[in-house]
Amino acid sequence: MPNFAKLKNYSLTNNKFFWWLLFGLIVFAWWKFRLGFLAPRSGDAWIYWYAGKEILNGNLPYRDFFYSSPPLIPYFTALWQMFFGFNLTAALIVPQLITIISSFLIFTFFSLQRQFQAGLLAAITFLFAGVVFAHADFLLGATILTPFVILGLIFFQQKRFFFAGIFFGLAALTKLYGIIPAIFLLPLLKNRKAFFSFILGGFVSFGIPNLFFWLTIGGKYLDLIFFNHFAKPVSERASIFLALLKYNSALVVTLGVGFWLQQKNALLKPAVISSVGILIFCAFFNEIFYFYFQPLAAILAILLGQLFLEKNPGVKKFILPLILITLVFSSLYSVWDYYKVDGNLGQIADLEQMLQILERETKPSEAIWGIGNLTPLLALMANRQIFEHDFDTYAKWETIGIASTEKRLRNLSQTKVPLVITGENSIKSSKQIYSEGELLPKKFLLKNCRIIQKFGYNEFTFWKCFAESRK
Repeated sequence: MPNFAKLKNYSLTNNKFFWWLLFGLIVFAWWKFRLGFLAPRSGDAWIYWYAGKEILNGNLPYRDFFYSSPPLIPYFTALWQMFFGFNLTAALIVPQLITIISSFLIFTFFSLQRQFQAGLLAAITFLFAGVVFAHADFLLGATILTPFVILGLIFFQQKRFFFAGIFFGLAALTKLYGIIPAIFLLPLLKNRKAFFSFILGGFVSFGIPNLFFWLTIGGKYLDLIFFNHFAKPVSERASIFLALLKYNSALVVTLGVGFWLQQKNALLKPAVISSVGILIFCAFFNEIFYFYFQPLAAILAILLGQLFLEKNPGVKKFILPLILITLVFSSLYSVWDYYKVDGNLGQIADLEQMLQILERETKPSEAIWGIGNLTPLLALMANRQIFEHDFDTYAKWETIGIASTEKRLRNLSQTKVPLVITGENSIKSSKQIYSEGELLPKKFLLKNCRIIQKFGYNEFTFWKCFAESRK
């Protein structure tokens, strides 16, 4: 006969295997759903991957090719390609794997305290947050720095400040705004030893690599990774913050509740203060994007897990149910919006045909040039070089003096680059064709090139150039 007394006393609340299995099933369902939308998309991700290829070819960022942020991302993509090469499917899955790692870290943080329910809630909150769910298909700086921010916050809350500094430093070595939470956490370090441990950790992971590049490249390095960002135009912040409210309403409510409670519960302070820091930064920095809020989603997910453990009766009775109801609706909305809109955005439907044109019209020894959100991908897949390492063709680089159209066109003519790829070829004036990411004189294209093929509604155009003079 089975011992029903023991069975009755057996509880799933502390069964580690059960909660890890449940977490694994949720992650699998999340990933399985996304695999149905796995497709190559145009975007900055290919700039990061191509920068990694440049490093493997022996080139140094900032000296041999332009890169506008601290160096961790291109060295990450270089390391990946060194071991695995470049594979399109793998490149598409990598950002999803990094997102899963972030959720794993959040769940692990609570599971080590045997707070499995809180951990599962926090991990689900992060995975289905609108800003995370919409962008897990793209290799973004925000995606890569998020696990570093999570680890930084976790070690900070555990008072292991040296390791917290190391991981916040790695976040900043990915994108400079990764250091923002750490800056706002500094006032919480009342102890001198804790303060210097935190700073030392940041110096090890952020200071030493930057010191190396500064000594190697000189003052130009600081201009490229730091000062040029202040010259960018002001973005439409109102619409970005409205998107934060619309798609991440449960997290916004969580921050409000956490801010109210953190005066009585010091454990909530680090998550609240670092979240406020990110919001202040995004409110005042020149140019921000919606995906900058990914680390904020991770921090607020951890805060929600901590609110779940809050002993305040009012929180348990009224506030937490309100947040959970909001979370259900906002998560369902995230999935639905991805299914209807985001999952189909930017897909490159004719990639194979584009590759055929590239391989037919160019030789392996010839360099190509074109729009930054597509050309690096084609160059990686066809094993072609990009002319003069000019693979980041964001138009503002010319506005602030980093790139020069006159020099580029002179060199294109002298080298007789055989293939140019432009995007959104709408004539803005009688003198120029504006392509998202670069400005090309209309007369240059019409004089030296002819259109091979257009894809989409003028989305991408392939030009064969200098055909006669190259014979």
